[in-house]
Amino acid sequence: MMQTRKDILEIDRESVIVISKSKLIDGLLNLIGPDERVEFKILCRRIESTIRAWYNLKFEEMNQLYSLFDPVHGRKKLESLHLSPAKVDKMEQRFLKTLFQVMEQSNFQILSDAEVELANAGQYLVNMPIAVNKSKLDKKLLTTFFKENKVDQVPSYADQYVIFRRGIGIDKTTDYFILPKLDLLIERTWNWFLEKLGFSKVKNEQLVHVHSLSRKRVEDQNTLQGNTQNEDKDSGADAHNLRFERIRIQNMDISFQNLFTQNTVQEPTFDRMIVVYRRASKPHHIIDPLGDRAIHIRHFRNIPLADMELVLPEKKNPGLTPMDWVKLLISALVGLVALFGSTEVGEGDVWVLLAILGGIVGYIVKIYFTPISCCTKILSLNPCMTSNLIAEGGPYSIYVMMLSNKR
Repeated sequence: MMQTRKDILEIDRESVIVISKSKLIDGLLNLIGPDERVEFKILCRRIESTIRAWYNLKFEEMNQLYSLFDPVHGRKKLESLHLSPAKVDKMEQRFLKTLFQVMEQSNFQILSDAEVELANAGQYLVNMPIAVNKSKLDKKLLTTFFKENKVDQVPSYADQYVIFRRGIGIDKTTDYFILPKLDLLIERTWNWFLEKLGFSKVKNEQLVHVHSLSRKRVEDQNTLQGNTQNEDKDSGADAHNLRFERIRIQNMDISFQNLFTQNTVQEPTFDRMIVVYRRASKPHHIIDPLGDRAIHIRHFRNIPLADMELVLPEKKNPGLTPMDWVKLLISALVGLVALFGSTEVGEGDVWVLLAILGGIVGYIVKIYFTPISCCTKILSLNPCMTSNLIAEGGPYSIYVMMLSNKR
């Protein structure tokens, strides 16, 4: 029997205190004398006015610059201004510089390679492989920006798109998860056969595994051996880090006996995620001096870490899972058996043969296209994972987040 493995995610605390402005001011007023409270309120209003003035200036600058790179109306405005390509290059770099400043002041961080690797290593609710179609993304825009501006810890994917994240939470879901369990059983059975045949080595996995995403540490990963008591002793090693347990189907002891029982899974989430990218120029834009200058900005909320591929731009069509391949093979075998069985009966069963083959082919087509329809359904039915295009209304959504961050 496989022992349940525990995955612990360790991440830095954010440099922001989630508290309303009125509650903070009331708490500070209780610490000072009655004679100084009036002057303190005046000071608070002046500080608030200063902060809002800075954000208003940045918002106006972003709004003005982004109007030139709006995917909907930006092209027409650029053509009306008759700007040279060099001038447009400077303006788009100026917009990106302002955007990155606002993201930093709003406590957003660029998603690191370690976080992307950890997200790709597991699955949560989306049980299908999703990847970026890199041929549809531009590389010049962001590559130029990172060459001209100093940014700490630039991730490897940042030449085509940038992902900002802010806020850490927890998402829990209770369900039967029958298909993910079947996929896991098939995968484990296949690995068992490979180990018996000598094509794969037996992996000794730790019962408690700590994934450290702390950017303040030199070591990116720390493995603990032992039981929960060892985990509790180490939990106070750094008071500046947060710890979350990842409860996933992949780490559970799954068998045919508990296949139809309910399970609760848990995954850390990012409260806000913003994706910035530009699409690659289409063939009719290659001979155009300006090219495709549209900058796409997408805003997501409450995205589980293991399902982070949902925010990726220009995704490829999802592939097939191990369970889907098993269905395809079984359907093909059933079709061959039906074919040979019908031909042996006689020539009078041609219509029956065509009906059987039509049903088998239709079922195979359904299996092949089910991942694509499931991905579309997830994005359309789950409002927490649905993207809101900021391009439709300018950087207004960023402005709202800027002010909400300073409540």
